Amino acid sequence: MSDGPYRSLPMRPGWKKAAKCAEKAAYEVEEIADSIVAASCGDWRTDVSDQLVGAVSDVLTGDLFSARDEKVTQLEAMRTIAGYGLGQILIDCAIQQSTDGASSRAVLEAAVGTALATWWARHGRQIEEHYCRESSARRTRDVRTRMEAAIRGISTDAVIRQILGPSQSQHSHKKIGLDDGVRL
Repeated sequence: MSDGPYRSLPMRPGWKKAAKCAEKAAYEVEEIADSIVAASCGDWRTDVSDQLVGAVSDVLTGDLFSARDEKVTQLEAMRTIAGYGLGQILIDCAIQQSTDGASSRAVLEAAVGTALATWWARHGRQIEEHYCRESSARRTRDVRTRMEAAIRGISTDAVIRQILGPSQSQHSHKKIGLDDGVRL
């Protein structure tokens, strides 16, 4: 007997935990959202260097009168330090955000927010696809519905502040007390 398809999910441990939370009815949508945030923050720390964030920030918050083509060229040149995964998505979103010509911290935050939304959707689809192969249609539908509800409930602005703010530990709160159980 298997403990669930999330065990064989070919993803990082944080995303396996998010899939486990989405599968089990004992977890509430807020707990699923917390596990998604924890997984994506872990991915951010792994995939996106401080050097890349600083370089993207310099381009997006820099000279207001820089030509759009110049910004795009500078951002494209950063692909070599962006690595794979989330770093490349950040570059793509920064290029997309630089099209309106504005230069400010809000443009950087919009690029990070779009990158996170893309990352969450990508992983949600990957989890759903895995459940399609390894489980029943009803279970797959339930996992997808709960993942989508959790993603909709995430405060993207809070995650952006957490990611772009000073480096700090982003672990989910472990429930250890008697009163920390399932909410009634």
